[in-house]
Amino acid sequence: MRGKAVPFLVLVFLVLALGLPVSRASGAVKSEGWIAELVIRLQGIRAEAERKVQAAERAAAKADEIVALAREENDPAAGQVAARARANALAAGARYQRVRARAEASLESAEGLSELVSRDSAASRGAGILFREGDVRIRRESNPQWQEPGQADRLLRPGDSIRTGKGGSVELRLMADGSRVDVGPETSFKVEDEDTVCLDFGKVLFDIRNWLEGKKRRFEVRTPAAVCAVRGTRFGVFTDPGGKSTLFVLEGEVEFAGPGRKGAVAVSGSRKSILLPGGEPSPPTEFDPAEIRDAFEPHSL
Repeated sequence: MRGKAVPFLVLVFLVLALGLPVSRASGAVKSEGWIAELVIRLQGIRAEAERKVQAAERAAAKADEIVALAREENDPAAGQVAARARANALAAGARYQRVRARAEASLESAEGLSELVSRDSAASRGAGILFREGDVRIRRESNPQWQEPGQADRLLRPGDSIRTGKGGSVELRLMADGSRVDVGPETSFKVEDEDTVCLDFGKVLFDIRNWLEGKKRRFEVRTPAAVCAVRGTRFGVFTDPGGKSTLFVLEGEVEFAGPGRKGAVAVSGSRKSILLPGGEPSPPTEFDPAEIRDAFEPHSL
């Protein structure tokens, strides 16, 4: 019995160890280009997730056979190992089902954004909602009421805001080039223009590396206490209701300052800086990536 079970169990663990790649989709300079690239990427993720789901189902079925055989041969140790393998397979299958569902929803949104761009060139000045989950509300510049977005409400135009509740999250794409903006739970966020956004409070992760190509102005993130000016980077900004702002730079460099560029400091990759209302940014220091990873990883694709 053990001679039969162990090789298969090794195979099960190898299959489950082959994780689905979830790296960020690359963008293109024109809206049509980055959306087309994103669609191809999401189609690949969906297809790979489907293969992983099927592989996990086969692994779970095979583990069931080994559990039954272990009972017949009165081999509880082998049965326990096979049972753990089955549990791992089922967990992996559920995880890839969620990835597949998110890819399908994001595909539908990307195709909808493509239609918007083809009808309205001004759409490139806003941000597209690629994926949302949990409590999410939007407020249009023309309507002061917070409302749950409908299926067709995929575009935030300049002046529009988005807010998430506990457990809510949103993945946005800047329509100008596909740069990614992940809005975390309990966050209020406003699109000022294609190169400026405002974070009232909460947690937002930015990937603005593509945006800088061909642009003369810098991309800015404004909070009640600070201004973050991007020089090509991937970074996070956390702001609490009291106005305390923390900048985390993962890659590249960000200029961090108070209003009027007060106390401006350059914060480079793997460092953070803190700014209190009315003060100046603290000297940049290294940070533990877990400080931001835990806020966004559960919502990533």
